[in-house]
Amino acid sequence: MFTANKSNQGKFKHITAIGLLIASAVGGFALQIVPVSAQKTTDVILYEGKNFTGRAIRLTKGVDSLGRFNNKTSSIKVLNNQRWQFWAKQNKKGRSIILSPGNYPSINLNNNIESLKGLK
Repeated sequence: MFTANKSNQGKFKHITAIGLLIASAVGGFALQIVPVSAQKTTDVILYEGKNFTGRAIRLTKGVDSLGRFNNKTSSIKVLNNQRWQFWAKQNKKGRSIILSPGNYPSINLNNNIESLKGLK
């Protein structure tokens, strides 16, 4: 593990690694290189517009509220081999749909998704 701080700032101009995790730490950043084979991410990308247009957010875990992205999702890409459940209300309430891995250029809950979670 390498911790950057002001004394070594700018000394490392090029860090090239697939799967670089950057997290805030006291006094700088904590960097951890994780091999691609060790990554077990299950991703979902939510798009503001139909046909994967407009602003997008990528999530690797479920959330109880999409915050500023609440009620803005019009298309979805479910990546990797996990199904996701999407709810019309925060805290996983209200009407829901379950999507398997794939591309969904338009969805039944258009502009009506506020929470989601990955399913096993």
